[in-house]
Amino acid sequence: MSVSFYQYSYEELEGLCDGASLLFNWHYKKNQRAACAHHNLSKKTKSFLNECVNFTLPEISTVQQSPDKTVKFLMQLSDGLKVETVLIPFQEKYTICLSSQVGCAMNCTFCYTGTQGFTRHLAT
Repeated sequence: MSVSFYQYSYEELEGLCDGASLLFNWHYKKNQRAACAHHNLSKKTKSFLNECVNFTLPEISTVQQSPDKTVKFLMQLSDGLKVETVLIPFQEKYTICLSSQVGCAMNCTFCYTGTQGFTRHLAT
């Protein structure tokens, strides 16, 4: 089973493989998910990445905007479970409700995540 690249700190990745700087630059600064940056890496690092690491991020399934300008983003995780993030307008600013769990004990009726019941915590 592979682990998400995004769960490693820079220091942890440096300890696991060479090319940490290139990987961080490509995936964080340039926001790229393709393996194009991996051509400059050693065979050992490429093998490690192919066998042990994935670069998947949640995919936005739906976006809903209400008349009061509240915006809901339903995101599907790599295991098929879904979480919701909600932007809530308040006094000319926005508050954000960002899921840190699949399911939520708060039980908010306006939020998909809150209606599921707690399943698990999210990882980085």
